[in-house]
Amino acid sequence: PEDFLALVTKHNIPFHEKTLGQLFCDRSARDIVSMLKEECRQADVQIFLNAQVQEVRHIAGFHQEFPQNLGAESGKRKRSIGLRLVESDRGRNR
Repeated sequence: PEDFLALVTKHNIPFHEKTLGQLFCDRSARDIVSMLKEECRQADVQIFLNAQVQEVRHIAGFHQEFPQNLGAESGKRKRSIGLRLVESDRGRNR
């Protein structure tokens, strides 16, 4: 939590605390999304939304295989993160 708060503070995102330590943005949760996108841009990370992942392996870190070489630039290898938005019951009370 301290690392995340430091990141929020670094990006000048105003927030406040509510009950039980819950933190909320003063303006909008979009501020957090913008912060994360900026951090990815600075780290030269490519983000693929709703990309079909063929394989995930753990080899001194995680590596994703995509059906095509999405967004590859000639001679330059970028780190990538593939996100597929799915609904889950995980963590919900049943």
